[in-house]
Amino acid sequence: MALFDFYKIAEGYISKQILKSCMSLKTLVAGDFKIEYWDNEKSKDVLLLLHGFGASAKFQWYKQLPAFAADYRVIMPNLIGFGNTNSISTARFDLQDQVELIAQLIKKLQLNKVSIVGISYGGLVAAEYARQNRDTIKSLILVDAPVKYFSQTHILHICSCYQVDSIIEFFAPKDHFMLRKQLKAAHYRLPPIPDFVLKIFHRELCLPHLTEWAALMKSLYSNIKYYGEKEYSFSFPTLLIWGEHDELVPVNIAEQLIKHIPQSVLKVISKTRHMPNLEKAGEFNKEVLLFLNGLKR
Repeated sequence: MALFDFYKIAEGYISKQILKSCMSLKTLVAGDFKIEYWDNEKSKDVLLLLHGFGASAKFQWYKQLPAFAADYRVIMPNLIGFGNTNSISTARFDLQDQVELIAQLIKKLQLNKVSIVGISYGGLVAAEYARQNRDTIKSLILVDAPVKYFSQTHILHICSCYQVDSIIEFFAPKDHFMLRKQLKAAHYRLPPIPDFVLKIFHRELCLPHLTEWAALMKSLYSNIKYYGEKEYSFSFPTLLIWGEHDELVPVNIAEQLIKHIPQSVLKVISKTRHMPNLEKAGEFNKEVLLFLNGLKR
């Protein structure tokens, strides 16, 4: 078996899960953006899934699609710097550019009220979009997201804990050794992965986007204080889901957020780290659907 087949098998499996959920890959131009996204186009309430760093949307949300796509119109865009989504006229890597991209997508698809689930970096994009476009939001779900209370102190802790020189180096991994550190941060129990397999995944998933990821993280790093000053006094229901042992965005950030965001509730998933949606997909999906279905009553 060719070494490259390890990636092809994994990518093929994930693609099959997406197709089973009747998701189709689409591309549209809206404003200054070419946006790649998945959509099942159902005539149901809209659920928008926003991914974080590490890989494109389908690699981060494939375990949610069978549960969510049955009762919701699921839209899963790739953010700037991921997949084939990009800005058209000039390079744009600020968080506000991601917010504008989501606004343009919602406008172009003529969506009314949407529920948004955002994990990690995608959670901060979701929170900022919701803050700036409150009238389009039905509900908000933030998952291990560096919202408001994430600070320079947390960045220094990550660099120390994972022995990296900078947060940019951590989130734009230059080699498979750095990718392994990122995976360890994401998983409470990381399955053993041989180096040669990691090299393949680094080459296929990371190398094509390292320049963009570094630019995105550099912009975010320089604006941490700015986003920490924002107020998220939402009037719509908000669910926070956190990994109990997250070392990147620790659960005490969520505990501060529930005091800051009215109508918010917190669910902590035990024995998970930064990606509870992948580590305990069944429990994660149940909590999301209980929350969303409760809004229909």
